Amino acid sequence: MGGKDKVLNLFDKVIYAVFGLFLIYRSFVTTGNVVMKAVLALLGVFFVYLSYLFSRQKKLYDQAIHELNDMGDYEKAAATYEMIIRNDYLKIYTKQRYFFDMMVMMEAGEYEKVLWIIDMNEKQFDVNDDLKRIKLYYAIRANLKLGRHEEVKKCFHQLEKLSEDTGNIDSFYLKEARGIYEAANGNSAKALQSFQQIDLQKLCFIDERRVLKELADYSSGSERKEYQRQYEALLKEKGAR
Repeated sequence: MGGKDKVLNLFDKVIYAVFGLFLIYRSFVTTGNVVMKAVLALLGVFFVYLSYLFSRQKKLYDQAIHELNDMGDYEKAAATYEMIIRNDYLKIYTKQRYFFDMMVMMEAGEYEKVLWIIDMNEKQFDVNDDLKRIKLYYAIRANLKLGRHEEVKKCFHQLEKLSEDTGNIDSFYLKEARGIYEAANGNSAKALQSFQQIDLQKLCFIDERRVLKELADYSSGSERKEYQRQYEALLKEKGAR
């Protein structure tokens, strides 16, 4: 979440809390109708609770993302997201669960489920270019794991065109996807060149782990040994699998 989004998110929480406290205050100072005082008090409590709930849900969501991306623990991340869903009365996180489930299934090696989620939520993924890009990127990765090279090529050409049309030709998604595309075509050298264009310093743990594995798989000799060393050092540092 960017700085602007964090400010807006905090602003929403403060507004709900302040409005709720104001209503509670008005319920005490308002004279006359007891029913009106009770209604104001109940509404005040509701808005204060809403502010608390939003804060708690957002904290849990950040925790789930951290567990998935920075710890590589997809099982723990999925359990945390389940905690969010149980109290998601406004269905904010329930509606975007398909996106989180897609990431979890990819890390779990459930590639058919990844493609099923994409297929079942086509309309949601197509609401903007960023989601379309991510949809195609995950489809490319899942199809490669399933050995469906023609699907890899088809999805890559769509991603490439979308990236060119939207001015995102230097994105991480396209660079890795191009490497996967070249691998599907049997061009190991070109695949390696594409993976080497990725800035590892900008990646979260699970992405860095995967790209280092790809670099090791498609390189040879001393270069391969170095990538393998970096891969093993990263796992040791994170204490991850």
